[in-house]
Amino acid sequence: MFRLNDDKSTLGDRPKHGIKRREEYAQATRQAIVDAARRLFSERGYFSTKVDDIAALARVAPATVYAVSGGKHGLLNALLEILGTAPIVAATLNRIEVMDDPDAIIRLIAKGCRSHREEFGDIMRVLLTTAPHDEAVSHILQAATADCRQGFMPVVQRLSDLGALSEGILVLLRLRGVFHSARRKRVVIRSR
Repeated sequence: MFRLNDDKSTLGDRPKHGIKRREEYAQATRQAIVDAARRLFSERGYFSTKVDDIAALARVAPATVYAVSGGKHGLLNALLEILGTAPIVAATLNRIEVMDDPDAIIRLIAKGCRSHREEFGDIMRVLLTTAPHDEAVSHILQAATADCRQGFMPVVQRLSDLGALSEGILVLLRLRGVFHSARRKRVVIRSR
């Protein structure tokens, strides 16, 4: 019998769970496309970057870029998703939940925000420079800004619970619509 692995398992013996090779290739292709878009958008700008350029850098056909992402708008959505789901965000919020020192919380938030901006500033610059010239990107930037502000609510709540915010600050936050519990829906930009 033909052996495939050092552990003497055959094709029929291999576990059926886990990622399949085709799925692995699809993930690698998607990642290559998103990485290429991020690099080219940052270097050239959104409007100066063509799907053909992204495809060439990712070493795929232009049709693959459209199939995987839906085009440049889809790639902006993918980049925004990377920004919004960065592990540092959840890790910082988890740490804050158990902290009792308001000054330490503020220092941690400042450090986290700086790290986040250093790692993802290129994505934000692409959105900020593109939004004034593209209505769909403008909408996604507005939604991302609202999501970002809402993302700070656990911090505000924790500081409030610790008595570190004056009532005047809480009233101001409520008046500005910053301190509320309703989560806004994410706007997804669509290709034209």
